[in-house]
Amino acid sequence: MEADKPVPKPRADILNELMLPTASEGAFVLIATQTPAKAVYQLLLASQKASRELGPESPEAASAANDLGVALYYKDDFKGAAEQFRKVLASVERGDGGDDGPGHVAPILNLSCALTELEDYRPALQLAWRALAAAEKGPGPESQDALGAMILIANAQQSIGQNEESKELSARIVEIGSRTLGPEHRYVLTAANMEAVAIKQMKRYEEALPKFRALLETSEKVLGAEHPFLTLVLTFLADAVSMVPSADRSPREIHEEVVALLKRAHEVAVKSYGRNSISAFSTEANLGMAIAERGDSVTGERMVRKAQSSLAALVNPSHSAARSVKVILGRVLGMRKGLKM
Repeated sequence: MEADKPVPKPRADILNELMLPTASEGAFVLIATQTPAKAVYQLLLASQKASRELGPESPEAASAANDLGVALYYKDDFKGAAEQFRKVLASVERGDGGDDGPGHVAPILNLSCALTELEDYRPALQLAWRALAAAEKGPGPESQDALGAMILIANAQQSIGQNEESKELSARIVEIGSRTLGPEHRYVLTAANMEAVAIKQMKRYEEALPKFRALLETSEKVLGAEHPFLTLVLTFLADAVSMVPSADRSPREIHEEVVALLKRAHEVAVKSYGRNSISAFSTEANLGMAIAERGDSVTGERMVRKAQSSLAALVNPSHSAARSVKVILGRVLGMRKGLKM
C-alpha cells in the first residue's frame, strides 16, 4: 500500500486570524499550495464543470462557486469574490425559500468578509448582524458560528467609528470564547486584539498598552514567536508604546522600543507572507517612519519610498495599504521639512 503523501505546508497568508472566508478542505489545500492565479484557474474549471454537469442550482455548484470565491479573495480580487459569494447566497436562499437559518451563516459571512475588504463597511456590518441572527437560530448564541459573526460585527463597527460598541462586543466575545473554546483559542485572541485596538482608537493609550503587552505574551505562547498574527499585535503595541509617556524612560528609549517592535513585525511579515507581499511592504513603511522619528529621517524616508514603490507594483493607489503608506510618507517628509527649518 502506497504511503500517504505529505500535504505541502500552507502559505501563512491562507492561515489568517479568523479562517474566514470559509471554503471546502480541498479548496483550502489547493489555495494554500498553489499560486493564487493557478488556484483560481483550477477552481474556476471545477465551478464550471459542477454547474454544467449537475446544474447551476445544485448544492455542488454552489459549493464550487464558493470555493472559487475564496480563491479570488486570497488573490486580493475582492470584487470578484463578492460576486461569487452573492451567487452562492442567492442559490442557498432560492433552495430553502429565503428564510435565514444555519445553512445561511457561511455564505453570509463570506460575503461580509469580501465587502469588508472592499471597505464597504455598512453593508458588511448588516450582513454580519444577519449571520449572527441565523447562527443563533441554529448552532446557538454561543456557538463558533455566532462568535465568527460577532468578530466581523466588531471589526466593521471599528471601521465606521463605533469604537465603544466594538470594545464592548469584543469583550463579550473574549468572555464567551474563553468559556466555550478556551482562553487561547484564535477567536479569543482576535477579539482581545480588537478590544485593545478599539480602546487605542478612542485615544485611551494607557489603558490599551497593557492589553497589547498581555496579548503579545499570550500569542507568543500559543501561536509561536513567528506566527503571522503577531504582525498585527506587534504593530499595534508599537503604536501604543509611542503614545504613552514614561517617567522612567527617556524619549530615546521609548523610540528604541518602538523601532525594535516594528523591526520584529517586519521580520515576521517577511517570513510569513514573503518579502514581496503587501504585509512586508506595509510593515517596512511603519518601520521607516519609526526610524525617522528616532532621528534618522534620511534612512526612514528611503525605506518608506521603497515600500511605496514596491506596493505600487502589487496594488492600485486606492488600496488601503497604498493609502496608508502615502500618509506615512507625508509624515516623514513633514519631519524632514521641520528639521530643515
